Amino acid sequence: QGNKVGFSSKSNGMLHLERDDLGVANDTFYLDGKAKVIARNEETTSIRGIMPGTFYVSVHLYSKNTVKDFEKNGTPVTVTVLKINPYRQIYSQTKVIKSEGEQIHFYKFTVNERGATSDIVSTDVSVVG
Repeated sequence: QGNKVGFSSKSNGMLHLERDDLGVANDTFYLDGKAKVIARNEETTSIRGIMPGTFYVSVHLYSKNTVKDFEKNGTPVTVTVLKINPYRQIYSQTKVIKSEGEQIHFYKFTVNERGATSDIVSTDVSVVG
């Protein structure tokens, strides 16, 4: 349907950005009055229901506050597609993103009327922005 989700649009149709990684801002919790940081660095997007069609997966590194080894080595990014009911991993792929503002395109996949996933292939189609 052309719907996109990301930091500027967290819900669109049946797509929902469940967790937007904001770095330390949403990695901090308090235990016994002391701030603790767990660098989770994870985002979660859900498709709430069976929506037949082709889905494209891209990642955009908006900003990176820590530079330790970043310029030299980049940051590995893993995208995993999971089916929830019944639970199973459909596909997972890791790529390296090297600079702020960079977009990397992972793959596209097709979902049929019964919710089955097929045709998982690499793509260079941008779905960012």
